[in-house]
Amino acid sequence: MIGPLISWYFRQRFEELQNMAVRSADTQEIWFEYLLDQGKNTEYGEVHQFKKIKTYEQWKNMVPVAEYETLKPYIERTMLGEQALLWPGEITWFAKSSGTTGNTAKFIPISFENLEETHFKGSRDILSVYCNRNADTTFFHGKGLLIGGSHKIHQLNTRSFYGDLSAVLMNHMPYWVNMKSTPDLSIALMDNWEEKVESMAHATIGENVTSISGVPTWTLVLFNKILEITGITHIHDVWPNLELFIHGGVSFVHFKMHFEQYLPLKQMQYLEIYIAIEFFFGIQYDAASPEMLLMSDHGVFFEFYPVGEDPINAVPAW
Repeated sequence: MIGPLISWYFRQRFEELQNMAVRSADTQEIWFEYLLDQGKNTEYGEVHQFKKIKTYEQWKNMVPVAEYETLKPYIERTMLGEQALLWPGEITWFAKSSGTTGNTAKFIPISFENLEETHFKGSRDILSVYCNRNADTTFFHGKGLLIGGSHKIHQLNTRSFYGDLSAVLMNHMPYWVNMKSTPDLSIALMDNWEEKVESMAHATIGENVTSISGVPTWTLVLFNKILEITGITHIHDVWPNLELFIHGGVSFVHFKMHFEQYLPLKQMQYLEIYIAIEFFFGIQYDAASPEMLLMSDHGVFFEFYPVGEDPINAVPAW
């Protein structure tokens, strides 16, 4: 009974997503006030006088746009155990970024609220969108195959840890997600990629996999390994009930043709997401369009800048 019950819940959630889509400005105003209130008693909030800020115009005038290097001293102190510097809640986990700017890795503080309101809420909303498109889905009758990157966890001190985003998320997933996921965490958390692919292939061949989540490149590597082990032609011969691939990280344009060769059945659907360490940005809302819905109700307040201008020097406008 758990499958139909979960499916019903996600279809109900879709109504809230529709409201979010048409009331984004109102939703963002709520988050602006909430985040300002949460930050006013942090060291960063005290430095920039959050308590005196009542409007967005005051925010723009009183709080400068910050680069990572501006926040780095606060993050490093948090990694050493200090609290209430950038966020009032306790921070003990950090996601390591490979660094899209510069050559050094960046460490992003991950709070409980960030996990719940951003990443896990976004993950639930993926399923809400999909269940609304497919009322008769058997998605929840099987398991979801999660393909992540390096999952090694490193300990900073007795209370603090860091790893890539996949590692942090997998170490905090709700119990029901673990129940409906494959492979076992002992395999999913393996750090050696070649060993993990081999183990993942053997562990999941006998499972009823109905969905896959991962980067297209890594997923194709796993497909090749599974076909090599089984000697069969198509992935649907291994997982006949597979119906959904949730993907992100790279453009899918040049990969879809390869996926269709592995997965020729018409039941197969694809759903793109845009996720980063800091935030769950968007979900492909309409299967017929590559455009994605910006998640305005997921714990982040957005500021927008003219295309081509340096945000450090440009004037933001909502």
